[in-house]
Amino acid sequence: MRGALHEVAEAGFTAEFAGVALDFLLAPDTILAGRTLLEALKAGDREGVLRLVRGFEGDGFA
Repeated sequence: MRGALHEVAEAGFTAEFAGVALDFLLAPDTILAGRTLLEALKAGDREGVLRLVRGFEGDGFA
C-alpha cells in the first residue's frame, strides 16, 4: 500500500490540512463505485484512484 500512496502523491494530491486529507481518503466516491479512496487503494484499483486524483487537480471532471 505504501507504493500506491506514493503514486497518489506523485499524481498531484497535496493537502494543506490533515482534515482534508482524511476526508479525501475516507469519503465514499461514485468514481470508485461508492468505495473510499483507502478501500480502492487496498483493493489495488490504481486506475480508479488516479482518475479520482486527476479530477481534483483539474477541473473536477475525471
